[in-house]
Amino acid sequence: MKTSSLKYLLPLFLFLFVVADTTPAQLINGNFETGDLAGWTLFNTVGSNTSYGVERGGTALAQAVSFDTAGNGVPSYGAEFEVGETAGVVGGGGLGQGAGIYQYVPLEAGQLNISVSIAATSPGNNADAGTFELLLDGNLVARDAFGNIDVSQILRSTLSYSGPVAAGMHQIAIDMRRGYGMGYGNTPCQFLDNVVLTGTSVPEPAETRLLSQGLATLAIGIRLRPANGWSSATSRTGFPTSIRRLPVSVTLQRLPEA
Repeated sequence: MKTSSLKYLLPLFLFLFVVADTTPAQLINGNFETGDLAGWTLFNTVGSNTSYGVERGGTALAQAVSFDTAGNGVPSYGAEFEVGETAGVVGGGGLGQGAGIYQYVPLEAGQLNISVSIAATSPGNNADAGTFELLLDGNLVARDAFGNIDVSQILRSTLSYSGPVAAGMHQIAIDMRRGYGMGYGNTPCQFLDNVVLTGTSVPEPAETRLLSQGLATLAIGIRLRPANGWSSATSRTGFPTSIRRLPVSVTLQRLPEA
């Protein structure tokens, strides 16, 4: 009987597992396959105050386009930017200013792994293709400075982080900076794709947890079921029916009149 039951339950289990496993992770639109920046908030970086004013950054582009950011030969939607300095000391080189995106995600306590595919390309030679930064709750956890880029060259890399995190709501942010202005004919473009969170701190989808609990209960029920089925003397709880059919004796007493 157990084998027969499992034979019919296995296809159901596989179907439900696939449905539950397709539940979106807690990070929204990490691969930008919606064709836009849905789920993310765009921001401009701000630096220190100088004799020329407060250093500020921006981007001439903030959109999702088809591009081979990861370098696997298969273009897919990724976030495209064209960052640079907009105020303060513009064109002085160094880290500079720019723009980025962020979103808040709920995490459990444990180990957190973050990876982001990054790339840059330029229509002309440029001294700074961009510096990419990964931030967790405003703290810098990974950085990659591309430096000089030639005309039509494509530079690629990966930002990655692994470390413990406390339970709660956390901000995941990626910014891109350049020590020069933007909007010129040779200004490089920066790309982000495949923002992925893994580790023990990443919450399991609710549907998967519910499915696991249901399957565990079902497995216990099958295990407790007798191999030869339910006999007339045995209830479906696995206990003799006589235990549940106890005789009841009721004695009525007449109360004396007041």
